[in-house]
Amino acid sequence: MPVTQAILIDEKSRYIVEQACDSIRPGGRKSVRRKQLIKRHERSHGRRPANSRACVAKVLEAAGRRLGPSARITFVSDCKPSYPGLARRGFGDALLGHERHSGRLPRGPGNPLFPINHTNAMFRDNISRLRRRSWLVSKRRDRLEEHAWIFVAYRNYIRPRFNGDVQTPAQHIGVVDRRFRFRDLTGRSWRIAPASI
Repeated sequence: MPVTQAILIDEKSRYIVEQACDSIRPGGRKSVRRKQLIKRHERSHGRRPANSRACVAKVLEAAGRRLGPSARITFVSDCKPSYPGLARRGFGDALLGHERHSGRLPRGPGNPLFPINHTNAMFRDNISRLRRRSWLVSKRRDRLEEHAWIFVAYRNYIRPRFNGDVQTPAQHIGVVDRRFRFRDLTGRSWRIAPASI
């Protein structure tokens, strides 16, 4: 039961602005056996919805609603055909430009997509439910999304932006003025007003 996970970050601070996951159709190369299993599942449960576009739209629109009136952004993405329209709809007049880069470029630090590729790798490494070929895989999409929000809180407010850095992504973007401790997130009730980005 494959899912897609859409993640939006601020490139410089690496602050995770928004994330969501949703269902997608099975992809990749399919053996005869896998095709049979997919057909059998579809007979019992119906055709699996392909909600990748809706998932990205949800993330961009949620981020767009939090933009301040003077915000101006440049959206950087790979060359997926749906992204230009979704970015215009999500960000409206705040969208100054859209840089598109091939997702097939070498995935090193020189790649313009390195910040998001690195963030995606951190999600897979730090969220056990996302580890490939693992028995820890999520059984329910809503639980995966809740687990991802826990990681987002840790990544944005507790973990320094980079190894050797002293500030968190939230400090770099100006959402908070100090680095949180675990007990700040787990030991008492607290609230941060949604930030304008």
